[in-house]
Amino acid sequence: MLKSNVFASFFQKFAAVILVATVTFLFAACSKDKPTEPEVSSALVGTRWEWTDPSGESQTLNFISGTEVLITTYSYDEWDEKWSSVTTSATYTYNNGNITIRQSFFGVVFVVTGSVSENKMTLNDDGDIRVYTKI
Repeated sequence: MLKSNVFASFFQKFAAVILVATVTFLFAACSKDKPTEPEVSSALVGTRWEWTDPSGESQTLNFISGTEVLITTYSYDEWDEKWSSVTTSATYTYNNGNITIRQSFFGVVFVVTGSVSENKMTLNDDGDIRVYTKI
């Protein structure tokens, strides 16, 4: 009879450990994962920002959604002796005044970081600091 009680006691402890492990596994498996998509912010949507170089070259940022910005660069083409513009699309994240813009060219991703304060946006492109004004 003693062997039966020892076996029953062992089985109860083993079952309790299995139950705790199962509950722990299920809780961890069903818990809400952190989102893999960047958080969408509407704070900049519909705004336009402009930077102008002393030579006259300029760039406009047009935030068209919570994740997409259109970048238009205006420059003087000395060959054709006229001004031209190029517009490209980029993605961005914005959180608590900090902005990160990611733009891809032929598989290479360029990242620019900065901050927004009222009507000024300061962007740092690998040491090249540009201050944009909200227009």
